[in-house]
Formats: sequence, C-alpha cells, structure tokens
Amino acid sequence: FYPLPEEDFCILLYQLFYPHHLKDYSQIFGCSRTQLLVVLNDIIIYLVKQYKQTLK
Repeated sequence: FYPLPEEDFCILLYQLFYPHHLKDYSQIFGCSRTQLLVVLNDIIIYLVKQYKQTLK
C-alpha cells in the first residue's frame, strides 16, 4: 500500500478529526489498519523533520 501524498494528508486529517474511529479507516481508505498506522507514523515523522525549526 503506497498512497499518494494527497491520500497521506487525508489519512492524517481523518485521524485528527476522528481519533477513535480506527476501525473505519479500512473501509474508507481500502487497506488494513496496520498499513494506515504505518502511513500515519511516516507522515508525522516527515512533518516533524520538515518543520522541526518552526516547532521550536
């Protein structure tokens, strides 16, 4: 499962708006919860690295 960057941000936004609906992710995005959690972790790591100086 290799989502497009736009899909990555959709997954992140969905997580931010509906944090307790992880079981719905599979139906909405068409992949397993494990794959979605990997995407979420990857995008959060990317954002922290990208904006580390701004976040300080």
